[in-house]
Amino acid sequence: MACAFNLEKGELWKLLLGLFLVGFTYLWHINTPVLWGDEAGTAVFSRNVIKEGVPVGFDGRNLAVFGNCASVSQDLLSRKIPWVQYYIGSLSILLFGQSTMGVRLLFVLIGICSFFPLYLVLKKESNHAALITTLVLLSPQVVMFQRNARYYPIVILLFSLLLWT
Repeated sequence: MACAFNLEKGELWKLLLGLFLVGFTYLWHINTPVLWGDEAGTAVFSRNVIKEGVPVGFDGRNLAVFGNCASVSQDLLSRKIPWVQYYIGSLSILLFGQSTMGVRLLFVLIGICSFFPLYLVLKKESNHAALITTLVLLSPQVVMFQRNARYYPIVILLFSLLLWT
């Protein structure tokens, strides 16, 4: 069985350095700034998944609605689909606590995982796959998306997996 990561001796340190830089950047001060509007909505729906099993927009104190209640049904269930971000958010809260960092951390770890399939795609096309992967994942817009408690890191990981397969 051949390993997808057939690395030459010099390539391993480049891969590890790139992964370290991406991980460090994504995790640096993950608890700041506080959750912004959409992330806070994800947190409310995620917290309610823990209590109710489904993403309900009202937790007894907070009501996560906007646009004349366009974001929820009459039963206050989230209209945004798929709900996977809420289940990942609830798992993140359960694993890492009910805080800004706790909500974001699992999303960030998913974002870091996108390094591997993207590297494997670029390895087929370039002798500098580790460098290019690192630069792509450290571009400001990508960093901003990958550090969000939203569906963005999930989509980036799934897209890079799709490219790899």
